[in-house]
Amino acid sequence: MINKLAFEALDRTLRDIMVSVSDSNKDLPFGGKIVVIGGDFRQVFPVIPKGSHAEIVMASINFSVL
Repeated sequence: MINKLAFEALDRTLRDIMVSVSDSNKDLPFGGKIVVIGGDFRQVFPVIPKGSHAEIVMASINFSVL
């Protein structure tokens, strides 16, 4: 599973790119582009080397601001 920080970075990048098309895209998630996410987020956690259980759970997409 991807870390939530990488997922949020993708969101910011797509928003920055799509602002050149229209200013209204800066308020849309992923700049208005469709992103398909698959998997069971409750069963697959990101790998955090030497991380505690709380750190691993907080790095998952479920705890993202998106």
